[in-house]
Amino acid sequence: MNNWVIVAVVLGAALLATALVIAMVGGSAVRLPEELLPSELAGFELVSRFDHVEPIFDGERYSTLVSFAPLPGGEFAGKVERMGVTAYLFQSQKKAEAAERVLLDSTGASAEEIKVDGQTGFSYAAVGAGAAASAGLIWQEGPVIYQVFVTAPDEGESDLEALKRAALGAAQAVLRLWKKG
Repeated sequence: MNNWVIVAVVLGAALLATALVIAMVGGSAVRLPEELLPSELAGFELVSRFDHVEPIFDGERYSTLVSFAPLPGGEFAGKVERMGVTAYLFQSQKKAEAAERVLLDSTGASAEEIKVDGQTGFSYAAVGAGAAASAGLIWQEGPVIYQVFVTAPDEGESDLEALKRAALGAAQAVLRLWKKG
């Protein structure tokens, strides 16, 4: 009778261990979209794209970056100088979380938690010397961290709300890629 109890316990432990391994390996895998970054953005034209940039964070596999400029005569003309959207792909979600904290600390501004299409992110804006301004968003999707960075032209008065709207538009374009994926 004791042998059957031991066999049952061993089999139960083996089944539990197998279930945990499957859950950790297969269950935590995040399906990435076909494209991590948009190549089109309303009100902007694509200026450059850099794919598979060398890692800079611990656990980062690579990053990719797209840069946009506002279309002449558009809503952001004269208000936005340039916008960059970067995706950092990590080996694990845990490594991505650690890098997100580093990015948030590096903004030099107080980041506010916001929701973008149901996704939690952090928005920041800063006005530097000579009225130079920038705004951005940082958020995480599984093993990917996204950062949108928008700069104002050097001349004239900076419109922080326009910079924030531009960053929000870029974030929404990225999130649509995840919905397609």
